[in-house]
Amino acid sequence: MRIWGTLDAFFEPGATLGRIVANQGFLRALLRRAPFDAYHFFLEDRAKLDVLAGSLMREFPAMAGAGAFTLRDCTSLPTELAARPYHCFHLADCVMFPAHLVRVRNLLAPELFPITGVTHTLSHARDPARYLAQLWSGTTPRDAIVATSSAGAEVVRRMFAVLRERYELSEAFVAPQIEHVPLGIDVDGFPQPTVEERAAVRRALGAGGDDVVLLVFARISHVSKMDLLPLFAALERVFRDGVDPSRVLVVVAGALAEDDPQPALLQLVAELGGARLRIAANPDDAARLALYGAADVFLSPIDNVQETFGLTVLEAGAMGLPAIVSDYDGYRDLVLDDDTGLRIPTLGPAITTETDAVANLWFDSQYHLRLAQQTVVDVPALARALAALITSPGRRRAMGARAREHVRATYAWPRVIEAYLALWERLRAAPVEREALRSRLHPLHLPYAEVFGGYPTARLSGATTVRATARAAAVIAGLASPIVYGSLEPLLPDGLLREVFARARAPIAVAELLAWLERDRHRSGEAAATVILWSLKHDYLESAPSTST
Repeated sequence: MRIWGTLDAFFEPGATLGRIVANQGFLRALLRRAPFDAYHFFLEDRAKLDVLAGSLMREFPAMAGAGAFTLRDCTSLPTELAARPYHCFHLADCVMFPAHLVRVRNLLAPELFPITGVTHTLSHARDPARYLAQLWSGTTPRDAIVATSSAGAEVVRRMFAVLRERYELSEAFVAPQIEHVPLGIDVDGFPQPTVEERAAVRRALGAGGDDVVLLVFARISHVSKMDLLPLFAALERVFRDGVDPSRVLVVVAGALAEDDPQPALLQLVAELGGARLRIAANPDDAARLALYGAADVFLSPIDNVQETFGLTVLEAGAMGLPAIVSDYDGYRDLVLDDDTGLRIPTLGPAITTETDAVANLWFDSQYHLRLAQQTVVDVPALARALAALITSPGRRRAMGARAREHVRATYAWPRVIEAYLALWERLRAAPVEREALRSRLHPLHLPYAEVFGGYPTARLSGATTVRATARAAAVIAGLASPIVYGSLEPLLPDGLLREVFARARAPIAVAELLAWLERDRHRSGEAAATVILWSLKHDYLESAPSTST
């Protein structure tokens, strides 16, 4: 069987953030393509398992009914990895789990499957430690970080280069492959509105038939997305140069906290500069599509290192809108300059030594804002781009048509999934030294038995002799059952415990019990020892005098 595995739910509740939308879109597209026989999810808590189970049953009932999905607690991961070959594991983020999953795979898996994880936000001050964890001798050519943009791929390459230099790491510390596969969108979910529908939404916004509607769609936040004040400065220039401000409407739409002061500030600045502004806070999916359909130009003068890709740019393109965007981060991939839109030059800082020094002591929003306020979106160039499209309906329409074609041809989810399937096959074909990897210990894995070895009075020894107790005899006779906590049931199944108790009716050396559990019941060394320690802990086994003479 071809089995796809993950440690993430992909379907998760919460605010409509780009990361969540992208992860859900990926999983839906993968399951619609259905290239694997089974999909195994290992999650850290029951609540997430329940949410995922409901989502899969609701959206993919036929696959769920056919048993295509296996949902398990993450504690069962070692057993499952050892029991069967997986085709690949893919993670919804490239920083949380990859290094540790690589170590477990190297130790237990019968076949070294590819492990991939995708980039989202790359700018958190705590991220270098997570990338450092991936620089070690157990990383193989089958392990990859999937960057969603070419700029993001460069960030990851530079991140590893900085870590190598500062830690003076030798070539034995191997980095994962860095691959570029973009995010996608469900292009069929962005239908063109009718003339009547478009006109109705524009009337509701206060836009006349010949007015130009400029749409900004993002989190309405100068801290986490973009500073819109330079946009209104650029519009001031446009109006001074002769464009009638009464024929231009700026619509700013997106997520907004109830008590956020930003809308009031934007409204004041717009009025001072002569711009008409409408703010559409927290639109639902229907309202979002209606706004795209009513607009003439999409704007996204991004300035924040938090942004890596830009799903809204693709959504706007799918709706046939030309885009005016910053020449920054992943936007550089998405908008073909002077073809599907216009890219505005940006200027960034050459040094950030003070911000670097304190970023780990601040909240994310504080250093992101400080960096964004050092990132310049060229206002004169932005003004020229706005004037060019505001005054040229034919150019707007031609660019929008090309944007729609480009998005459908390049960023539709089915096309992106095919790129992933090709990547996993390519990674699987990379040569690896299987046996040499088993013994390589990850430097950031805490060896609990060694480090905390001074806590207990003594540690389990194979020379110890044990025997079954009266409580064990009751279990063997069927008069009682062991009480095992839910998450430990795969490790301590009832039948196995009964066998252990039966073998210990007469005193038996721990070494003999361990050998039997490992050889005949296929338990790892730690799992076998856990059975014995648990049985001693709960008074099913007890120490006994040695039977040796």
